[in-house]
Amino acid sequence: MPRSLDPTMTDAVALDLDGTLAGGDHRVSDRAIRALAALEARGIRPVIVTGRTTRAALDPARAAGLTTPVISCNGTVVVAPDGECLLEADLDKQVALDLLAAAEATGLSPTLWTANAIHVARWDHVAELQQAINGDEPVVGPLAPIAEGDGVVKGMLGGEPGDLDAAADLLRERLPAVVRSMPEFYETLNPDASKKSALAFVFDRLGIDPARTIAIGDGDTDLPMFELAGEGVAMANARDTVRAAADTVIGHHADDGVAIFLEERFGLG
Repeated sequence: MPRSLDPTMTDAVALDLDGTLAGGDHRVSDRAIRALAALEARGIRPVIVTGRTTRAALDPARAAGLTTPVISCNGTVVVAPDGECLLEADLDKQVALDLLAAAEATGLSPTLWTANAIHVARWDHVAELQQAINGDEPVVGPLAPIAEGDGVVKGMLGGEPGDLDAAADLLRERLPAVVRSMPEFYETLNPDASKKSALAFVFDRLGIDPARTIAIGDGDTDLPMFELAGEGVAMANARDTVRAAADTVIGHHADDGVAIFLEERFGLG
């Protein structure tokens, strides 16, 4: 049965960025920043939980004056507002190499992430999209040495949505933990890391009961947050699987759906 938390019984709100808090231009609007700051002032703790790099994740949190830890790289990195690393879960080196092999087999563009850098094999529309989303220019160069080194926290395969659809079965065979995070991307993480596990770590650190929290998202990587939170909220633009799993569906991310939801639910206007 769908759940809807009473505003007076809500202690925290976990928010994905792309396709959720961020608009169609991948930016977090001034209105959304004001809503986060107003929540913080009420004593309701906003927690950014995103697939973006740590630097990109910290930007909206700092703009809103948040005091909560920030979760980046889809749960593999947790940092304090001052940037101190609180948690990091690296990707197994063999999995990183398997991702490169899967890219070769499918023609999709591979990306390897460290906490604060995006590494691509070539400059193409996928690299351009990564830059548009994160605000950081990807580093172009051979990826095998990156895969064989330390500190890779996430691997991604990008391309046109139809190409990703066509490659789905092969990718799931070669990369069992692969998840569709955006229409243009599949990704894989350390199996012990997820938005859910990182969020549980943050809630424990803050002394917050997960049952008194709301999680807002649009992609399959957000589904584990719904399992943890007291209420799962999906965007109108969310994947079908996410809307089906949500307790509440709100407006489109391009129309500041999150800001409107927070204003109305918590009387922030």
